[in-house]
Amino acid sequence: MTDVPLDLLFENMASGKIIRAHFSEGDWVSASAVLVVVETEKAVFEVAAPCDGYLRKVYAGVGSEVPVGSILCTLTSAEQDAFPDRSEDNRALLLKMSSVSGSGPSPRNQDRGEVQQDADVDGRIKALPAARLLARSLGIDLAAVKQFTGGKVIKEEDVRRFANR
Repeated sequence: MTDVPLDLLFENMASGKIIRAHFSEGDWVSASAVLVVVETEKAVFEVAAPCDGYLRKVYAGVGSEVPVGSILCTLTSAEQDAFPDRSEDNRALLLKMSSVSGSGPSPRNQDRGEVQQDADVDGRIKALPAARLLARSLGIDLAAVKQFTGGKVIKEEDVRRFANR
């Protein structure tokens, strides 16, 4: 059994967002095959399988924002191998990360009216992954932050300023 974590690639990297997955649970994966593509605030990179094996459990799917150190998936040598479920470990990391970054959701952080959005082609607000994670952990709508800051791309410090207003 081999757990595949989201490793720290550069100083101050807190998390990454999975933007593409190349395999599904149950698939056979060869060593060095690209499992997922991850986006951070500084880079887009591939996470490769460290060994041959069956992809037994995927803990973070496409669109998931995961903290550094989280287990992305588990590979086993046989299709029926038993393995521990790492979901609780990952939830604990996410909770720890959100408690370090802020005080939690507050009613004053709710959107206070209609918002005109400057969005990507796919309709999403332009924001760095760290800003998305912080906003989600604080219960803040990125559209409200966009209206508050007026910037083209929302950064983590924009979310913090909005939360502390």
